[in-house]
Parts: sequence; structure tokens; C-alpha cells
Amino acid sequence: MADGASYQEAVKNIEIIIEEWKATAQALGRHIPEPTGKLMYA
Repeated sequence: MADGASYQEAVKNIEIIIEEWKATAQALGRHIPEPTGKLMYA
């Protein structure tokens, strides 16, 4: 979960969290799933 003062800042923060999660999962030897497409939220 991430937030920001603007939509763009929130997306930037989410991208940081995703990269940190991937690095942690890789360090722990966990499987990192391949992206399946862009999710759309209402």
C-alpha cells in the first residue's frame, strides 16, 4: 500500500514498493510471478 500528495506521487511510491518487494522476495528465494497485464480499478 502507498499514498502520495498527488496521483503521480502515489504511483511513484507504488513503483518503489514493488521494487522493494521483488528484492526482498528474491533475497528470500521466493518465486516472483510474471506480470499478467495492467489492472484497472474503478
